[in-house]
Amino acid sequence: MSFIVENLRRMLRRPPVAIFLVLVLASCLAGYGIVYYAFTTHQSTVREGYLRLETDYLVIEFPKEWIAAEVSHENESGSIHGVQVVSAFASVYLGIHDREYTEFLMGKFGLTDTFSTIVYMVNDTYGSILNRNENATLHFRENKTVRVLDMQADYTRVEIRDVPDNDDVLQNVTFILMAGLDQRKLTYVGFYALDKNWEEAYGEFQIMLDSIELRR
Repeated sequence: MSFIVENLRRMLRRPPVAIFLVLVLASCLAGYGIVYYAFTTHQSTVREGYLRLETDYLVIEFPKEWIAAEVSHENESGSIHGVQVVSAFASVYLGIHDREYTEFLMGKFGLTDTFSTIVYMVNDTYGSILNRNENATLHFRENKTVRVLDMQADYTRVEIRDVPDNDDVLQNVTFILMAGLDQRKLTYVGFYALDKNWEEAYGEFQIMLDSIELRR
């Protein structure tokens, strides 16, 4: 339980550039019933068993068995706002950068478009995992463009094998990252799940994705 609290604190302190840096894997949420970041939710009126979270920037509905955290980071470079929703075996993250932070991020790391931004995020994440297990391997499985959140987005699906979980048990993880520019603001959705729970988690992710409303 202390692992979750500490990593939620860390997630809220730093900009979520490597959106999967904190991997909430199997056994991390056992008995965990406290949402660290305070927000207001209520029952969904259209999806049974789902809660509805509303912020100044977005609306998302998520399964009541999951937990959610609103993420905000602001400094002289700009601002990032988003939501992360996690279960014991999966996570969904939605991030929105303002124009200033979008320009700062892409300029600092020499990123030319949303696809290069996705590749940077994937490699940054993989690099952090290598610090825990130098034998972990990264495999790109699919690249394409999709229509999501009323914008054209680049889409990448990758698999990382031999990721240590909270108990240092090696797990295989697949994650999807979609990113696009909406009014010159970088907007992205990330989803990861343990391979052994992929089918169940992916179905819930699709429902959450369909529920998202951006407050532009």
